Amino acid sequence: MKAEGSRLMGVGCRLMAVGFAGAALVTLAGATDEGVDPSRPKEVTPRAQEAITRGLAYLAGQQRTDGSWYDYRYRQAMAINSFALLALLAGGNTPGRGQYGQEVARSVKYHLDAVQKSGLIAHGIPHHAMYSHGMGTLALAEVYGLTSNDQIRTALKKATELIIRCQNHQGGWRYQPRVYDADISVTVMQVMALRAARNGGIHVPRETIDRAILYVKGCQTQGGGFSYQYRAGPPGFGRTAAGCAALLMAGDYSAPELAGGLKYLKDQRSNVRQWYWYGHYYAAQAMYQAGGTYWETWYPFIREELLGKQRPEGFWRESGGGAPHNNIFETSVALLILQIPYRYLPIFQR
Repeated sequence: MKAEGSRLMGVGCRLMAVGFAGAALVTLAGATDEGVDPSRPKEVTPRAQEAITRGLAYLAGQQRTDGSWYDYRYRQAMAINSFALLALLAGGNTPGRGQYGQEVARSVKYHLDAVQKSGLIAHGIPHHAMYSHGMGTLALAEVYGLTSNDQIRTALKKATELIIRCQNHQGGWRYQPRVYDADISVTVMQVMALRAARNGGIHVPRETIDRAILYVKGCQTQGGGFSYQYRAGPPGFGRTAAGCAALLMAGDYSAPELAGGLKYLKDQRSNVRQWYWYGHYYAAQAMYQAGGTYWETWYPFIREELLGKQRPEGFWRESGGGAPHNNIFETSVALLILQIPYRYLPIFQR
């Protein structure tokens, strides 16, 4: 099993490396001073493009002068800032280029300033440090692929090495940057970051990915869903979406666990009551990578659902409350999902 997983990972990464280079060219060619290339993919309806345009304007307008975004629930969490940066990048903006090129440049500087000597991307050492670190590493990897900036590469290499050092004996990661416990949520964030870093030319041992994927597979339950920890706990939509996305992003397209996981997501998609935004962030990526009828039926569903949730001011927010000017996470996730068809982000390449 391990040898087969290694073979698939090697093939997958070679294919994704080609897609990564192509994505950089497409982005730089497609980004203009007015923002997204007006030639829309067929999945993006005029109404969806209007929602994207308003959402990007809202998100850019909420950025602070130091390049950060403040969410009243998460304060200065780097993960939230990384989601916002990725959302702008997914709109065809790069540092200094595109309608929101200046906002992207300020955000990149904010990320670089948060890289500690150890490689941890965070302000201080918050309780959920590896959440922020995984997303921060992913964001820097995506920016590096679009710029080839040496300063970003140095920071990305340090951040990647920290992830590799902190993998535990089961193959996973947990909240803190040390070898300890593991859960599927933190683990998948590191897998996504490692895949993006590897696409950018940063060395990631194949064994690190192989062990991580074995951990993810070990979280699947008999019903096809994925549990929070290795062979422990009930399945959930968000956890299953993350698990499926990790397997596909790692190039393990023929994994037997995928069929059950994707079916679980389809059966549960209209009944997501917990971790809605987190779950759909990964579910959309998983369905896109799965392709075919998975994506052809999923995107219209989630597109119309998200369009129905957008507020007139352009933002999205968690049901039940929240200050209108603090809904950075939900807005960023909605924009990332809606903009997948543009494939500007290397992580969105098949």
